Amino acid sequence: MNNKEFWIGMSITVVVALLIGMGGFTGYAMVQHRLKSEPKVESTKQSSTSKKKEAEKIKLTDKNKLIALMETPGIDNIGISAEQLAKGKYQSHAVGAENQPARDVSKITAEPQDVSGAIKNIPDKEVQFYAIEPNLGNAGTGLLIEKDQVTLFGAQNTVDYETLMAADNKASVTLTNKQVEKTLADNKALTKQIEDKIDIQEQDDASKTAQAFDDLTQPMQLALLVNQAAKSEGATPNLNSQYDVYLGTANEIGIHATDVSDMQKANILITDNHNDTFTYENLTGTSTNDYTWEKGETVSKQTLLKALNTDKQNINAIANKVNLATSSEAFPFRDPSSQNSAESNAAANTESNPNTPANTQGGTAANTESKTAAPANPVDQAHYKRMDGAIDAAAKGQVTSDDIINSNDYGHYFNDPKGHNMSKADLESRIEDVKNFYN
Repeated sequence: MNNKEFWIGMSITVVVALLIGMGGFTGYAMVQHRLKSEPKVESTKQSSTSKKKEAEKIKLTDKNKLIALMETPGIDNIGISAEQLAKGKYQSHAVGAENQPARDVSKITAEPQDVSGAIKNIPDKEVQFYAIEPNLGNAGTGLLIEKDQVTLFGAQNTVDYETLMAADNKASVTLTNKQVEKTLADNKALTKQIEDKIDIQEQDDASKTAQAFDDLTQPMQLALLVNQAAKSEGATPNLNSQYDVYLGTANEIGIHATDVSDMQKANILITDNHNDTFTYENLTGTSTNDYTWEKGETVSKQTLLKALNTDKQNINAIANKVNLATSSEAFPFRDPSSQNSAESNAAANTESNPNTPANTQGGTAANTESKTAAPANPVDQAHYKRMDGAIDAAAKGQVTSDDIINSNDYGHYFNDPKGHNMSKADLESRIEDVKNFYN
């Protein structure tokens, strides 16, 4: 929709009467307006002042409305504040970010999107909605512009309009147009500092950006998602690991880094919102049997694409490590209670790694069918499936269990500093099961 600006001017009615008499005429002007009429000299002076005030009047553009919200006290619990943008630093609210240093921010981008993907039961459909980036990492930040008011809010999922506007909703701030004008008038210096750091995109620009993302190859798109997950944690993505991709569940993208032992860093879960944005989920919990996924930051295709300018080398490296062999399967780390899914989902992706103990000892690391019982949790299920070749070699006497445990490829499964230590006894039991299979 087109943004409307409301201008209030003083209407002046000039009535000119000409009285014509014999031999001549008399003319006079009568000026009417809401204020008491002044003498001609004073009226001219006042008119000049009024024009100056009108020229200085704050325009209610979408940018100014966003700036006013960013200047509102306490807004840093919902989005990046004006003060934070001016300083170039903000504190992320993502899981674990409290122990990380403040993050850099040099620009705020407002990307127009379909409001129906963010707010339901909205009474007035003639509104403007923007996704604001960067957000704080724990939820998406949205800007809703209505005829007489504007709202900045944080949400992890689609929110009901009535809930959004509730007086006790601490995840939203609403200003009327008059409050916007007053806030900007009270913060002129701060507004001037940040106004060039805010980019309000046009709908066409956003559409072109989304199309540019869609035109990339699937491995490149997935590499951008992996890269963003690492950047959100203030880290660098692992460029040596293979990334198994799971797309078997509608609207869900699961990615597992096979050579990363830290469960939280190894697994990425993303929801495709189908509105040119993706929502990441954060894995919480330290036990491999007891963990949950919580909604995290929402990022747009535009944000992901920016990394091609800054991290292209890393993204290309990740794209080369993307494994789509598992793409038809459901993500095995979605639910710790899904004991059987990981076993079947990992079956199609046992690695052929030339450095595995099996290959170094003359054995084979081919994709063999599992001959052992499923372990107690989905993380171990997938890890053991990747060790099928090594277990097979051990069953044939080509390597020992200690060779596997001390290898560069699988040692981290048994020596995880965060406490995820797979059992040597269980490994040896599995080797014994394979021996019995062959016998």
